[in-house]
Formats: sequence, structure tokens, C-alpha cells
Amino acid sequence: MSTSWRPLHREFELRASEHPDRVAITEGDGSVSYGELNRRANRLAHRLTRAGAGPGRLVGVLADRGSGLITALLAVLKTSSGYVPLDPGQPAQRLRRVVGECGAPLVVGESRYRDTAPVDRTGFVSLDEHDLLQEDEHDPNTVPGPEDSMYVIHTSGSTGVPKGVDIPHSNVVRLFTHTRERMGITSSDVWTAFHSHAFDFSVWEMWGALAHGGRLVIVPHECTRDAESFWEQLARERVTVLNQTPTAFARLLDAARRNGFPRTSLRLVVFGGEELGPSMLKPWFEAYGDERPRLVNMYGITEATVHVTLRPLDARDADSAESPLGAPLEDLTLRLLDRELRPVPPGETGELYVGGAGLARGYVGRPALTAERFLPDPDGPPGARVYRTGDLACRRPDGELVFRGRADRQVQLRGFRVEPGEVETALRELPEVSRAAVVAREDPRGDLALVGYVVPTDGTTPKPQEIRARLATRLPSHMVPTAVLAVDSLPMTAQHKLDVDALPSPWSAPAPRPSTERDTGDDSLTGTLVDAMSEALDLPGVGTDDDFFALGGDSVRATRLVAAARQRGVELSVTAVYTHPTVRRLVAAGSRRSPQGELPPEQGTRTSELSGTQRGILYECELVDDPTLYRVLAAVWLSGRADIAALKRALADLVARHEALRGFFELDESGVFRWSDSCRAHIPVSVSPVVGSEEDFRKRLVREWERAWAACVTRQRVPPLHCHVLPRCDGDWYLALVVHHALLDGWSTAVFGTELLHAYRLHIGETTAPLPEAPTADPRAHVEEEHRARRDEGSRRFWEQRLASLDPGPPLPAEEGGGVGVPAETRTELDPKVDAAVRETACRLSVPPKTVHLAAGLWTTAVLTGHPNPVVGTVTHQRPETRDGDRVLGMFLNVLPVGARVAEDTRWEELVRGVFEQEVELLPHRWTPLSELVSRQGGELFHVVLNYTDFRVLGGSEGASPREHDWVFVNRTNFPLCVEVQHGPIGDSTVVTARSGVTSPVGASTVDRASRLMCRALDAMSSDPRGRLVEPSEPDGSRAEG
Repeated sequence: MSTSWRPLHREFELRASEHPDRVAITEGDGSVSYGELNRRANRLAHRLTRAGAGPGRLVGVLADRGSGLITALLAVLKTSSGYVPLDPGQPAQRLRRVVGECGAPLVVGESRYRDTAPVDRTGFVSLDEHDLLQEDEHDPNTVPGPEDSMYVIHTSGSTGVPKGVDIPHSNVVRLFTHTRERMGITSSDVWTAFHSHAFDFSVWEMWGALAHGGRLVIVPHECTRDAESFWEQLARERVTVLNQTPTAFARLLDAARRNGFPRTSLRLVVFGGEELGPSMLKPWFEAYGDERPRLVNMYGITEATVHVTLRPLDARDADSAESPLGAPLEDLTLRLLDRELRPVPPGETGELYVGGAGLARGYVGRPALTAERFLPDPDGPPGARVYRTGDLACRRPDGELVFRGRADRQVQLRGFRVEPGEVETALRELPEVSRAAVVAREDPRGDLALVGYVVPTDGTTPKPQEIRARLATRLPSHMVPTAVLAVDSLPMTAQHKLDVDALPSPWSAPAPRPSTERDTGDDSLTGTLVDAMSEALDLPGVGTDDDFFALGGDSVRATRLVAAARQRGVELSVTAVYTHPTVRRLVAAGSRRSPQGELPPEQGTRTSELSGTQRGILYECELVDDPTLYRVLAAVWLSGRADIAALKRALADLVARHEALRGFFELDESGVFRWSDSCRAHIPVSVSPVVGSEEDFRKRLVREWERAWAACVTRQRVPPLHCHVLPRCDGDWYLALVVHHALLDGWSTAVFGTELLHAYRLHIGETTAPLPEAPTADPRAHVEEEHRARRDEGSRRFWEQRLASLDPGPPLPAEEGGGVGVPAETRTELDPKVDAAVRETACRLSVPPKTVHLAAGLWTTAVLTGHPNPVVGTVTHQRPETRDGDRVLGMFLNVLPVGARVAEDTRWEELVRGVFEQEVELLPHRWTPLSELVSRQGGELFHVVLNYTDFRVLGGSEGASPREHDWVFVNRTNFPLCVEVQHGPIGDSTVVTARSGVTSPVGASTVDRASRLMCRALDAMSSDPRGRLVEPSEPDGSRAEG
């Protein structure tokens, strides 16, 4: 290799010309050669150049880890621009600030991020458009200068604003010049792309491979969170060079231990990003020795270009708890100075100052801060500088330099450098917080976690979960405190500094205060319910006065709470949770232990009879000639090629796990639909031709949807579920499930999809984590509850009185031709600020978010019909209140009427509270099916149905990538108008969909208006919950998609 200077992307081009067929990137089951990667990058570079990229400019790169990201980074450098990493997982507000600070006029990224990119649409260049194939494939002629920006990576800032560190090309070139031989880097090495491109470890990973002719293995996002899967990938790909933060490596070491420390192809492991405690490495050295793989600790900082020191580790180091830093790279200096910038003697602690060729140019747009941290080197030539790291170290008598923590308060969390001051700034911006402190503490598992302490402003009571939710909209996830505690004041030392040791630990909450009004049994009961609520909410340290709904509770979590309480021998019901949503109130309301101790799961009478909801759906399907009515379509995009045999085995696994999948709907001789499990169900799998585009996919999907049911629906047997595979032209595939709604409700479909992907990964070897235990809850118990409701006189009187008080009012406006045969639909993504405000409003009023949306639906109905006492059908659940009730598959839904008075003197807050009161009143009587209520009333009960869903279970798919959480759900009903509010599992986005029924005369204009009115109502009530209802005039500015 030539010793003359050339930028690293030119080194890559040289490797591509020398060995065009050599594999550059491995991603899933596919690979990209050096020649192909270079051509892709060249095409994109020419497109970027025409869009305005060029020398002296910065370009944002918004993409997930993958070959597309590598292509984009290469392309930007080929234009002689520098790149600015933009992690799609970070809040939009932070990305806008980063782009604005850098003055980056262009962002290149994956097309799916076009609408959320922090630039206008004209400034966004897609890296995956098909027309890129028309661009020039030759290497661009521009070459950046050694001191031109290569990248600007942002780190946490103590002032509350992230700092952009400007690194020139020459810095990264010399990094490899001084490590290549010492590390033995060659073209035979296999590296992993494990880290976010917003973390500078990624620079070392990418160029360690591609500048030297090596292979770069893309680590999927889910694999970075699953040490078992990552270990399997390391072995499968025969990785030789591994770069890890100590925290991540500790999990990998545990995985290796669990697997008996199998043989490994690794020859080099590099630690960086945070302090290393070498004692953790003792089991590794005992198993593998210290010669192969070599373990190296590299202390580094972003401002000094990734790595500053290099310290080989051996087995003797594992006997010490101190973190050895080693010696600086050849062209760097490392000095230990005191507060007066004087050298400290051996044995004393001082602050580290780095000098030499690796220093950044400074902080973009921050000259004062640059001058403060990058100081003139008094011992160097003119213009030489040193960087004040803020890290403390000590030189032992034997000459070893060891890490001693931070001089300021920066901490390293999972490889990210976090400035608590930035988090404190965000906390203090909240109106209910007057003072704030953020510290890093060890959690019960021994991991470092951020904890926030807030002093309330006068007259306010901060709610921890609400605060965390709002911080998540402003800060990256790694900067949101794991726990937030309200304190009366912040303790101080005698020197008037924060007394960190005096702050309470969030993981050692005091026991409930004794009371003379409660005996020991009550105190024990309180603790039991605290544990049950913590389990149901997946939150540690729930207090006795913490409100269940303010902590994120909803109907499904209420079922989990009831089941968790019963497992601990405490009788509880969902109604009680809604009526008394704190532990203290549940105890006071008479929750008691079962005299038999732990309660067994409820067992309803097992019968082939269907529920009223199921029968109603099936009969309506018989009457309406539309193959898509009440057939739910769920589709997801998956990476890699589909393994049909593995998919069929996964489906068989689920059939064996779930009773609901082992049978058919049948019409008996008397004309009654029943459930039959006399023969084992077979879930058919069909494979379609290759899908060429997104539009082609959607058309093909609808065709498969209609064909599945048109061919199979008969009066003798209804197949409940079909599976379709639609391959993509890029090698990925779509999985589509078509489910009869009489078989599974939406939550069950989401559980089914999550378990299916997990089982599929097991069969293709992508994970070894087993499926959770099969649920034991009875999927037919709710049918027996219906029988009890019919026999219950109290329930009969309740509905008699309730139906007499409800008037659905005039029908919705009909349009000529209406939506008959082709339902009209409008989807509107709720503004993230409005969405967050809705959740805050729900927390303040101690109600589930669904209640706020239901109130908005009532107001919308009043405006659409002109009826001052509107009635809306609300979808309620009937899941078993037993263990695994939230994981059992089946149709556990009912639709019940809720009414309200909508007048000009009504306040939003009153409307929401009134709706919640009705929901609580309905709970004990929710078992009476809608079909029976319609029969009693002798006509329609409502014209509008509201369905609120939060399929967060999709966020828990074993090994799922972010893309695989983006399920698409479609369901056609026959209600005149259905408004669905779907809260997504990833990114917390909420979509409002208004859709007319299959035979409804309601047309597109009414559907569109309903969607806009819903969004307007949510905006109004979240902006001012105590304000009066807005005038029923037409809203403006909604972003709807027809």
C-alpha cells in the first residue's frame, strides 16, 4: 500500500479496482462485492453532486445500519462533502437542531424517512430510488483536502445543546497509519458493523474493514440487543475483529459462558467507549487464554478521533479492578495535569490532556466552547493545541496510567457519552420542575442508569412517568432517566455542591408507612398488590398512591394486574381496577385474600358454542356479498429470503400452542354457527410472484386478500386463517396474514404475528430463545360469562334503563352512490405534539388514553349528525381475567353504546370524566353481546364506532428489527362509520383512520370530515382541557391521506 496520503474512500476505491468481486459487506443471507458497492456509491454520489453536495459542505445521513447506510457514507465522501450522522431512532427535534447547527442543506437517507427528515422535501435525496440505476457509475473526480471535514459527530453538551465535533480526513487516515501494523489489520479480516453511525466507534469498524480489503458484517439491530444471537452471528460469519463497549462485551461473555465457551474465530477484541473493569475478563482468559484472541483496551474520545491509547491486556490484568489506559498512539501526547495545568506527580490524580495530530478542528459553530476546550500547547510548536478531556487518571508507581473517572459529570452509558447537565436542562424546561439533578447510579442488576431528581414548582405534583414520556420526545432514548423521583429539596455538601450520596435511591423505596387502621394482614396485602401492579406495568417501585392509568395502564394491562393479583392469592376484578386505580384505594375498597391462597385460573364451560360477537360477525358475512368483510389483513416486510418450509413449521408450532387455531367455523343443520375442533386445522401458505414495487405489493396484497376468501368461504366450513408470502425484487419478502375477525381480535392477531416471527427465527437459526410458555387461559370462558349475563337480573335491568336513555339521533349524511361496495377511507397521522399532549391529558385526568379519544369521537359524532346527545359504539374487551389472559388467542371483543351531552357550556374535562364514568359503569355488564342489545332496542344503537388499539406486543418480537414492528393492519366492517385510533409500537406514532362500512351509504367527504374533526377535537382538548367545547366549524390544515 502506498505511504502517500490519500483519503480513505480513495483507499476503498483502490481495493474495489484491485478485487472487484471480493465480498465487501455481508448482510443477512446476502452480500455486496467491492465492485458493486463502489458502483452504488458512485451513482449516489453523482446524484448528490447535482443536488448541491461538494467540497466544504456537510450532508446529513439518515439511515438504519445496513449496506444502504455504508453506500450513503461512501457517496457523501466521494462528493468531497463531510457527513453528519442522523440516527432515525432519535427525536425529530434533536435531528432538526443538529442539521440546523451544521447548516447541512441536504440529507441523504432511506426513502421511508423522507417525510420525517429534518429538511424540506427538496433537500432530501433518497438512497434507494430505482432511478439511481441511470446515474454515472464512474468514480467522481473530486478529492478533498487533508483538513477538509470528513464527518461531524454530535456528543452530549453540558449547556443542554449537543456539540458537533468536526473531524478532518487526515485524522482518520493517521489513526490507521499508527494502528494497522500493531493490530495486524489485513484484507483477510472480518469486522462487524455493530454500532450506530452516530457513535464514532462506527468509523473504526467501517474503515478497518473497507480501507483494507476486509469484509464488514452488518449486525441487525435486534442482534445488538441479544447476546446469544450475536454470538451465533460471530461464529457463523467467522468474524476476526470485534469492537465492543465493556457493557456489551459483558453480555456477550455471559452468552459464551452459557454455551460452554465454544471455539471462536476471533483474533482481536478492541474495547472502547467507556471504562473497562478488567476483572470482568477473568472467565474469558480462563477459557481462551490471552494470546488468541488478543484483547486490547483503547481509551478514546470523539474530539481526538476515536482512539487515543492502546493497551494490550493479559490474564494478569484480570486480577485488578483498575482500568489501564496504556500509552498514546505514536502521533499523540497524553499529559496528566492539575487545576493549574501543572504536571501531577506519580500516585496523584490529575486531568488528562491530549495533544497531537488527532485533534478535531473544533466544535461546529461554537468558537467560544472550542477555545475553552482546545487550548494552546505551551510545550509545542506554534499553533499546536491540547484538548482538555475532563477525564481523570493516575500514574501508578509502576508507570501504568489508570482511569479515575470524570472531572466534570459526564458519564458513559452503553457506549454513549452523556452529559447529565443536558438532561437537567430538559427537566428544568418542564413547568412543574423548579430544580433538577441527574446522576448515574447502579440499578439492582449492577448496570449504570440515569436517575433524575426534581424539586416541584409551588402547587404542582410532578408525575414521574409523565415526565419520562415528555423527555422521550426531546432527548435520545439513552438520555432519558430510567427513574425520576420528586424530592422536597436537593441536598448540598458543606461546600454548597450537590451531595450525591444523600439523594435517595429509586430502587430502595421505603416500605408502606404503618397505620393503626390496618393490621399486619392489610400491610401484607398492600405489598402483594404493589408487586402485582409492578408486574402488570413492567415498572419497578410502584407506590401505594401511584395511579394505575397515570403509569400507562389500560384495559389489557388491567387484565394482567388481575391475573398477577390472583396468582398471589388476592381476589380482584377489572372493574375494581378502573374504580380504584391505586393500591391504597384497592385495599380500602375491600380487596382481600382468597381463603384458599392462590386462586386457580377460571375455567369456563368448554363448548362448541360461539360468543354473540362471533355469531353476529359470521351471520353478517353470510348476508353481505363481499369477500373482505370482517377479514383482517396484517402484513409486514421481512429481511432476507423467505424459507417456506421453516414458515410452515412455525405455523404448525402455533397451531399446537393455541386452541383457537385448531378448528373451523361450521354451520350446523339448524342454521347455527358453531366451533368444531373435530379435525386439526391446516393453515394454508401461498407464494405469489415477485413484487416489483410498493404499488405492485399493495395491489397484489388486495388480490390475495379477496382471492383467499372468495375461493374458500362456503356455508359448510369457514377457514379461519391464511398465510401469504410475497417475495420482493430486492430479495426481501412480505408476510401477509388474512384472519377471519370472528376467530381473532386485533390484539390476538398481533400476538399471533409476534409469536409466528419468533418461531420462524427459531427454525431458520436466527435465535435460540424459546417461545414463551403456551398460555393456559381458557379461550372460551367468555361464552359462559355471556350465559351468566343473560341470567343476571341486575344486568338485564341495567341495559333496560341504559337503552331507554340513549337516542342515536339522525343517520350520518349519505352521498349519492355512497361508499357501497368500495368503502371510503382516510388516514391521518396525529401530530406528535398533539399525541403527546393527549397522553399528558389522560395522565392528569387519571384515565386511559382511549377515554380521551372516545370523548373526541362523541364530539365528532355530534358535529356530523347535529345531534346534541350523540351515541358512539365503543369496542370493549372480554379477555379472561386469569394468568396468560393477555396472551391467549381468540375473539374477545364486544361493542357497547356510550352517550354524552355535547353543549356549548360543556368543558372538555367534564366530557372526558363523564365518558370514563360510563366506561366504569359498563364494565360489570360488558358480557351482554351487541346483537342482543340491538334485538332488545329494535333498531340501531349508534351510527359511529370508535376502536382504540395499542398493539405494543408487536414491539416485543424476539429479534425483531425496527422495520418488522411496522405491521400494516386492514379490517373492513359494516358499521356506517368506524373511526380507528391505532397507537404504534415503535416511535409512539398514532394514526386516526376513518372508514365507511362495506354497505354503508356514507361517502368519502363525510369520512374525510370525520377524520379532520377527530384531530381537531384532540388538539383542542389537549391544549386546554378546562376549555369549553370548540364551535362545530370545519377544521383546517389536517394532513389526511384519502
